[in-house]
Amino acid sequence: MSSLNAALTSLLLLTLSASAALAADIQVRHAGAPEQRPVFDVGDKIEVVCTSPPGTKVTARWMDSYGRLVAESGQTAGEDGKARFVFPVRAVVSTGNRMEVLVGQKPLAEPVKFGCTPQHTRPLRDWYTFPWAAYPIGTGDALRGIGCNGNRGYGHEGHRASSQDPLVENDLRYYVDELLKPIAMPRRIFTLYKKNKGFLGEQMKPFLDKWNEQGIADHSTLGRRSCLSDPDTIRRMSEMARRVVSWQAPYKPIWYNMQDEGGMAAQNQKNEFCYSEHCLAGFRQWIRGQYPSLDALNTAWQTKVRSWDEVTPMTSYEIAQRDKGVAVPEKRLGPWCDHRAYMDVVMLRALATCREVGRRYDPDGLFGMTGTQGPSPWPGFDYSQLPKVLDIAHYYDYNNAIEIARSFHARYDKRLFPYPGWFAGAKRCRYDWYYLFHGLACTGLWDIDQELLDKQGRPTAKGLGLKDTWLELQRGIGRLFINAKRDNDPIGIHFSQPTRRVWAIVDRDPAFQGQTWAWDDSGSMRILEDLGFQYEFVGYQEVEEGLLAKGKFRLHFMNDILALSDAEAKAITDWVRAGGVLVLDKWVGTFDQHGRGRAQPALADLTAGKAEQKQEDFDVFACGRGKVVLLHKNVLLARYPTHRLTGGESVAAMKAMFGKLLALAGLKARVPALDEKGDCHHGVEVVLFADGPARYAAVLFNSGYDGRIRTLRGDSSKLAVFDKPSRVTVRFDGKREVYNIRAGKHLGKAESDTATLDPVAPLCYALLPYRVTGVDVQVAASAGRGQIVPVRCTVTTAGDGAIARHVLRVDVLGPDGSLRTYYSRNLDAAGGEAEMTIPLALNDATGAWRLRVKDIATGTTAEKTFQVE
Repeated sequence: MSSLNAALTSLLLLTLSASAALAADIQVRHAGAPEQRPVFDVGDKIEVVCTSPPGTKVTARWMDSYGRLVAESGQTAGEDGKARFVFPVRAVVSTGNRMEVLVGQKPLAEPVKFGCTPQHTRPLRDWYTFPWAAYPIGTGDALRGIGCNGNRGYGHEGHRASSQDPLVENDLRYYVDELLKPIAMPRRIFTLYKKNKGFLGEQMKPFLDKWNEQGIADHSTLGRRSCLSDPDTIRRMSEMARRVVSWQAPYKPIWYNMQDEGGMAAQNQKNEFCYSEHCLAGFRQWIRGQYPSLDALNTAWQTKVRSWDEVTPMTSYEIAQRDKGVAVPEKRLGPWCDHRAYMDVVMLRALATCREVGRRYDPDGLFGMTGTQGPSPWPGFDYSQLPKVLDIAHYYDYNNAIEIARSFHARYDKRLFPYPGWFAGAKRCRYDWYYLFHGLACTGLWDIDQELLDKQGRPTAKGLGLKDTWLELQRGIGRLFINAKRDNDPIGIHFSQPTRRVWAIVDRDPAFQGQTWAWDDSGSMRILEDLGFQYEFVGYQEVEEGLLAKGKFRLHFMNDILALSDAEAKAITDWVRAGGVLVLDKWVGTFDQHGRGRAQPALADLTAGKAEQKQEDFDVFACGRGKVVLLHKNVLLARYPTHRLTGGESVAAMKAMFGKLLALAGLKARVPALDEKGDCHHGVEVVLFADGPARYAAVLFNSGYDGRIRTLRGDSSKLAVFDKPSRVTVRFDGKREVYNIRAGKHLGKAESDTATLDPVAPLCYALLPYRVTGVDVQVAASAGRGQIVPVRCTVTTAGDGAIARHVLRVDVLGPDGSLRTYYSRNLDAAGGEAEMTIPLALNDATGAWRLRVKDIATGTTAEKTFQVE
């Protein structure tokens, strides 16, 4: 009986011991810094400390989210039951990881999850797809399989379970959306009025009641809630930026979004902000730098203030009433225009401060914003200035926003983020290709209902319909074009934020009726594209600084640029006299940059003499070595964006007119895309790129904004000319080796290529000063599990001269022939050479592994095999 009791006692002790083991504590921490958050980067050391029965064999196993056994170590627990392991982090494959601890063959406790910092995500050089959806843990492979290699996250430690954990465990790269979103209403900062649209009405009502009933302008309720000049607002903004960025930084988000659809009020909503004590004080200090003296301000504003401290701006209601019926030369819009200019400064400062705070905790992080509604005087967004404080940005494509933004962002080497439309299928694929060539580095999809995968986590028809395009963009061609520079023609289109302010006041003035300034730019843009040319917008301050001359522009358009500074006028005049061709109308420079009317337009002297040519649509005046073209008002220019889709009357007339303007500047299409008649193919644009000695050309159907995103009202045939494949002949100079990039075909030193242009996907050409003869791949003949395998790739060429940056796609295939996506990469081969490593896992399959390498520009491929033992 005693022996039975002893056996039962022993069994009970073993059971208790096993129960204690399952509840045991496992700590995963930084070696030497246990208080540091357990997210590890290459070079760190992971310390694992656990407690188990003394004398037992304990094994620690580092697994990642792909099921790879990264590292493993075993030891015997000491008398105190403690076991300690240290794993150096030599490489990172997955952000999601777990540490398993076994006693014998049984788990000591539940695995401990931890994170690792992703590699190769900064700087932003690859194409990413960001669905706006919260897909659950376990869907990462399915999403990557259809080309979704990214997602959006948000928040701080309080949002870990709902946002960060699924992204990390699915090993998806992400951007942080609405950085300041965790600030509760009603103390939001940038998006306060978007989230509660009633606030603006509440504040405007007292002002409007007094104004309409008594004619009194009482600004006391016109201080912006969360005033962007208020130190308390800046403090709250900085604290939330610190909290969110410091939490997210170890995972190196692709970028941080500081605001979405924000502004001084709600997006482009008309507002009269801000008259707070903080903004008024700042405005009075700022305005001193805009005028040489108080007398000069009084003259410009038509006021009689006696000190700078009395200077008070006017609302749009006040300025419109005061100047109603006043002749244009006597108009004085400065009290409103200058205030809106200062609001742009205030917004710029606030964004700069938010980015500066974020950079303290993520020094190489990218900070931007999303959801602007097109150029406007109301929200505080001067498109020509925003790239100074934004690393990346998303603009809704209203009023030519994308073309304007890509011009300015490119000059600061900044990126653009896409409009995350909800549409899919061919329209989405066309959209993604189009914007790749117009400055965007990624795509987004409004997928709030998670329609790319079904409830079982399998790709839906919607997801599969996007798969081929998204994967192609991600596997090298996106990287090739994202990191090349657009090689535009020397054609400028004037961008003037002061003009937008003036137009907001005078757009109903009888003197300016019938003007369509925004659509005139659209007409010019689309005509130039249809004739085989590309252009850049040039900002008003850039013109003052001489960019037209420095940038070697030869043709510059100024359609309805009402506001022009004296410095702009001088720079433009000097540029024309030196040989430039200026296209303008009679309204240019009617006001100065402050909204002060002029007795005659600033550039009137350029067209005061006798015209050397008189044509139906314009007159031409000689000016030094250059020309000035004075356009006659022509409604067909404004109608062109629609008529080009529907075959309207303006197409032939406007193409003919612009052909004459281009000829005056001596410009010819460098890589024209021709139809079967030998004319520029209607609806097709060619975008050229340069990357060192390499040149690239993208040829694509261009339906313009309406065709890409929305239907034309009442016109079901909007894409009749662009929705079918068409034969196109692309002309080259015959001096370079030509490659059809997507077909992987070498055309030699071709002078032309005739091919079928798909209505969705482009033709892409590489134009190289040498012939690529091969890709040499060097890798060790064999490697053991757990080893880091170095790989070296070299593009070989025939011909003299420097080798351009090439993009190589390296696919890694296991012994079973399946692609190991987590080892595969795009590489920049600067000078034709690139290196990478493959950090083999301890449980990777043994046998023959293959490296499949492709030079994206030329389609040249190579394979190499190595043994894993």
